[in-house]
Amino acid sequence: MSSRNNDTKSNFGKYGWRIIGFSALMMFINGIIHTNGVNILLGMLNNMHGWETSTMLTMNTVAGIIGVLSSFLTGRLIIKFGAKKIGIAYLIAGGFAIIWFGLLDSLAAFFLCLVVLWVFSDGYGQMVPFTLTANWFPRKKGLALGWSTMGYPVCTILAVPILVTLIGAVGYGKCFLIIGIVQIMIGVLMFFVVHNYPEEVGASPDNDPAGKEELEKIIEHRKNYKSSLTIKKLLKDPNMWSIAIMMGLLWLSTIGIVSQLIPRLMSGGYTQEAATRFLMLSSGCGLFGSYFFGWLDTKIGTRKTTMIYTWCYVLVLLVLALSSSVPATVFVCVVGGTGTGAICNLLPSYISTVYGRDDFAIANGVISPIASMIRCLNFLILGFGLKISGTYTPAYFIMCGFAIAAFFLAMRTKTTHSSNVVTTE
Repeated sequence: MSSRNNDTKSNFGKYGWRIIGFSALMMFINGIIHTNGVNILLGMLNNMHGWETSTMLTMNTVAGIIGVLSSFLTGRLIIKFGAKKIGIAYLIAGGFAIIWFGLLDSLAAFFLCLVVLWVFSDGYGQMVPFTLTANWFPRKKGLALGWSTMGYPVCTILAVPILVTLIGAVGYGKCFLIIGIVQIMIGVLMFFVVHNYPEEVGASPDNDPAGKEELEKIIEHRKNYKSSLTIKKLLKDPNMWSIAIMMGLLWLSTIGIVSQLIPRLMSGGYTQEAATRFLMLSSGCGLFGSYFFGWLDTKIGTRKTTMIYTWCYVLVLLVLALSSSVPATVFVCVVGGTGTGAICNLLPSYISTVYGRDDFAIANGVISPIASMIRCLNFLILGFGLKISGTYTPAYFIMCGFAIAAFFLAMRTKTTHSSNVVTTE
């Protein structure tokens, strides 16, 4: 099987579009509270309970790391029970955690709630939709992810307005009661509209016009397939480490740019209002980036797309480090913002490209958590920059070096020897 597929038409079929739409929905609700919503919620909790914002930020970071570590277990559960069952369980459990968030009355409860939110949201926001995409679109996964990962930038744009509007209308506690109930309903809906594989509804992977005999062969192959890939083999595989480190470094750089864009621009002389507008521009470009890099992935291949992506970030980070002019800032928001919509596209696409459809779940269960742990180091890099110079400039140069390293890691990635391998070219 080859991943080289120049068909860039979004002809996924009604069942395929259902998977894409539901994946986008899970990605959208993934960070509505503990990542994007944290911009306003920590200030509210500080006013309500007097909790120190710095303490809550530290707790959120620790909870995020615990959530990443839990992804190893989530990956094993997906292999054992399937992405659909785990998605349903995590969405419903996460919905109850959101309701709990509206009832918090102590810092200890706040931390425990964040841990639960991170554990379940990393599952239904990344591991589950990534696995479903690999199962349904083994050749056009880049394009499919291009559409579904739009859920992330849409969340960035809408999370704060949704929370502010709901809290203003019904109050703090009822706001999270409503959001939690909606998420639980989405979990129930998943039971009826999502299937682990296209063959379960009589469709074929990538919506290829396979005849009945061909479809029966695909089903028979999946039933009889016994993977030779193990965690032990993955940990010894240079490809696995190349992908995990490469994507982790790029993910770290992405968050490093976006998370501190407003403070960076304000230190360059912009007002908070102007900096916020630039952030909105960046988020809007993320929508375009999700589709564009997915289209490019399908057109020229995952490895080449990733190599282009790395050099885009090299330029963005250099500009961030060296200039605060309006043209430079627009360039950062447009090019860097476009990249924010692509990182969660390229990670699962790369895993699927190298390890194939049948071995995706086990490979993803190891690679994604490692990449996520590297991602979590972004605040340490930013803090290091501030400590040695009082600015983010040193951190941006370090991240620029990371992007260059990611380029060379992409160059050395080769195919594995699995029976269902998808080539990188």
